[in-house]
Amino acid sequence: MPSNTEMHDRAGSPTAGDDADPASWSASRVKTWLEEIGMYQYAPCFADNHIQGKVLALLTEDHLREIGVKSVGHRVLLFEKCHEIRRAAVHKMRNEVLWESDEQIYTGGCDDWAFKQCTCYSCRVDPDHYKLTGSALYLSEVDASKAKGCNCQVSKRTRTIELASITGTSDYFAHSACDCGCAADVVNVELKGSLGLPPVAPLHVAKGEGRRISDLIATAVEKNHLAPAQEAMAR
Repeated sequence: MPSNTEMHDRAGSPTAGDDADPASWSASRVKTWLEEIGMYQYAPCFADNHIQGKVLALLTEDHLREIGVKSVGHRVLLFEKCHEIRRAAVHKMRNEVLWESDEQIYTGGCDDWAFKQCTCYSCRVDPDHYKLTGSALYLSEVDASKAKGCNCQVSKRTRTIELASITGTSDYFAHSACDCGCAADVVNVELKGSLGLPPVAPLHVAKGEGRRISDLIATAVEKNHLAPAQEAMAR
């Protein structure tokens, strides 16, 4: 059993141990965690009620009382430790990169490819970059405030779109008589009109990927919208 000093040093660390992801902890690993935070006497209660890692983040004081933690002080401390795990899980979810890709420059088939080659488009304009996390969609876009006079160099900036501001997505494929593999799918992202935000330029993604990317963004938005409610319920 760890000494009091060791338990104090590790009590605030929900990621201590060999398995750094509390959501994947087994009942045995939860028992070890209880020993680490100085609450080993409740290991049988947790084991009898099948408390595994994925349940820890959902525990409330009422749950703890129900499984047999009678001491008010211990319930408060255990709830705070579970809340630390919950905060870490939310932080991980919000910062996890779900999708990342460069824009497909040639979107309209062979004609579009030939036109952009002749105008040196691909030489003076870097493709936009897209990154989706659990909290935001990051898009590079032209920075009009830094436009160069000869138009031979285009400056870009990264725009952060909070998922909470997105109301929906849609996708379509811009058909061409002969795309020669140079076409792209288009994903549209709709924002809440009440926020007064500028519209999001269509995302040009790899041919055949539009529906998947659209669904991926929509799912991330849904999870982001549900997170505050789940947090409130846990309290």
